[in-house]
Amino acid sequence: MISIRTLLVLLLLHSGFSYAQSVNCPPNIDFEAGNYSSWQFFTGSCCPITTPTNSGAVGGIHVLTTGSGTDPYGGFPVVAPGGVYSLKLGNNSTGAQAERARYYVHVPTSTTKYILIFRYAVVFQDPGHPVADQPRFEVKAYDSATGVGVQCATFDFVASSVLPGFKQSTTNGVWYKEWTTASLDLSDFSGKTVAVDFATGDCAQGAHFGYGYIDLDCKLFESFTYKCNNIGSVNLTAPPGFQNYTWYSPGFGSVVGNTQMITVTTPATGSIYPVVLAPYPGYGCPDTLFAEVRSSIIQSNLNDLVLCTGATSTQLDPKATGNNGPFTYEWSPSTGLSCTTCAVPTASFTGNMKYAVKITDTVGCYDVDTVTITIVPLMQTDIEAPDTVCQNTGVKIRAVSTPGHKPKYYWDLDGGTIAKGNLTDSIVAVWGTPGLKKVYVLAQSNGCEIPDSVYVYVRPAPQPFFQASSVYACVGDTVSLNITKENGFFYWKVDEKDLTDTAYVSPVKLAWNKSGEKKIVLGIQGDKKCPAKEFSRSIFVRDFPDATITLKNDFCIGGVSTLSAKVHPDYIYDWRPVLYFLNNSTSEVQAEIPEPGYVTLQVTDRWLTRCTTKDSIYANPKECCDIMTPDAFTPNGDGRNDMFKLITPGTQKVLSFMVANRRGQVLYKSESRDGGWDGAYKGVAQDEDTYMFFIEYLCEDQEIRTKKGTFHLIR
Repeated sequence: MISIRTLLVLLLLHSGFSYAQSVNCPPNIDFEAGNYSSWQFFTGSCCPITTPTNSGAVGGIHVLTTGSGTDPYGGFPVVAPGGVYSLKLGNNSTGAQAERARYYVHVPTSTTKYILIFRYAVVFQDPGHPVADQPRFEVKAYDSATGVGVQCATFDFVASSVLPGFKQSTTNGVWYKEWTTASLDLSDFSGKTVAVDFATGDCAQGAHFGYGYIDLDCKLFESFTYKCNNIGSVNLTAPPGFQNYTWYSPGFGSVVGNTQMITVTTPATGSIYPVVLAPYPGYGCPDTLFAEVRSSIIQSNLNDLVLCTGATSTQLDPKATGNNGPFTYEWSPSTGLSCTTCAVPTASFTGNMKYAVKITDTVGCYDVDTVTITIVPLMQTDIEAPDTVCQNTGVKIRAVSTPGHKPKYYWDLDGGTIAKGNLTDSIVAVWGTPGLKKVYVLAQSNGCEIPDSVYVYVRPAPQPFFQASSVYACVGDTVSLNITKENGFFYWKVDEKDLTDTAYVSPVKLAWNKSGEKKIVLGIQGDKKCPAKEFSRSIFVRDFPDATITLKNDFCIGGVSTLSAKVHPDYIYDWRPVLYFLNNSTSEVQAEIPEPGYVTLQVTDRWLTRCTTKDSIYANPKECCDIMTPDAFTPNGDGRNDMFKLITPGTQKVLSFMVANRRGQVLYKSESRDGGWDGAYKGVAQDEDTYMFFIEYLCEDQEIRTKKGTFHLIR
């Protein structure tokens, strides 16, 4: 739909403009591939125009035009301005022929604005027939799937001497329309494929011709011009071929012109000027385009030069930057210059000089810069440094140069390092090895290179160091410190210790009677002019673990007893004898002790010290007469708890052992303490239920005792 709406792109033509594409150009839509690819061609008859034959490109009917030729009737170029190829549709032969060219445009789903710009030119004979029989030129766009037409996208030119925008040829009876720009707004067809048709036809009576030219120019999707600080105005030009033009100031503030081209004062910043294009009546809808004026910035970076006496030449490099290169250069005066139009000429001189350069970009914007060359006396540089320095100690060294120069300094410290101030006149130097060292500097300033060097002596500094036998120790344990031998006076700073010996001794043995972190510092004072050096390390002293054993209950021989020790997350427990315990590595354990004797526990901490404490307890299990029974059993044949049997750790004699159901029916009877009920009666497995037991037994004291209760059979 060609209507007044805001476009996000500029569709303007202007001599010298740069163009940029805001959408991907459909392949070969502008014929610039120099072939017919992506186009379809048809032939048929007129009138009306009917083209049923998909003929492909037919010679003399569908013709690519190129070169600088002009139309023989209208005198306009056979190629649309700005392009290399266009398409001529039809010819000046007669015979009621019709021709069509078609292009399918897929409108991207990601765009909200999609405008096609096309150009056309038309040549007709006007035989004066009824309108239905006259030669004609048609443009149509429609949804290829549904046939729904694009609003304002139908152009029908029928031969007439009164067509708006047409001119009369010098050949009698021929009218023509020069290259004209129009647009197709396909924005409402996002994600769809639109067919764009161009067709021409001769008169229906067969004796008069009609043909046209078409072209689509992707470069017209966006256009802009540049402003320069040295140009007071700028020309803005709209596409040709429209009846009226209305230009507005940015933001539609006010009308600033009513012609195809207007001149405006160069704005201080980038600005956008709207223009409303009104076509001739009946040939499209009004549309609004936008002309953008962008800034063209050129920046020269010439710096004045200070050169040493004896310098005879140097290069002048303005390091020009800008967004519209390549640039042209004009240097003046020419005295001593190798070239006055070079980007980087060589200047030769015998004294002070001043040069100017004018740098111009492709759109006429320019910048002027100057450089002054000053000759100064030859530079001198001297190093200021102490005669002696201490090893591993920073010392300040300085270079002093002739006033008027601002050199860079390149230092070489003969094995030393620069801790601060590289490339400056003042550095902090450090040497890690002793001995005589050469300090060298090269000062560079505007072509001057002056070296200097001095020697300094680096006094050796002792390096205190000791290796501890362990960084972990138990309270009271001895830690040995193996000392590296050095020349100098030793001193110690040790937590909770007072060491006064200043002579070399190795190893030094230390022990502490309190736990905690113990910091050890060994210092050595060597040369009195250099600071003492120290080395430190910490020893971590751990308390011995608590291994006190608690026996929680009396127990019978063959019974289970509970023993425990202090719980601590960093303790490792080891109970002995191992055979007494199902698990002997926890703070609380269960033991079956078969006879009186000692149970021992070793507790070790988890640190590398492995501080260990042992304890023992005498366990004296009793001979007990009590008979115990389980609360439940599971006769499922898995080998575990399959029988209801007596637990008799003593020497009891069983006189009677019976099992009965809820009705009092005896299901099992025995006079042995070693047997047990398997959960069956007369070979029949009994149901899961609660059952009763009765035991009569004789203890060592010859006392007869009884015990009864219930238990569960679980299936």
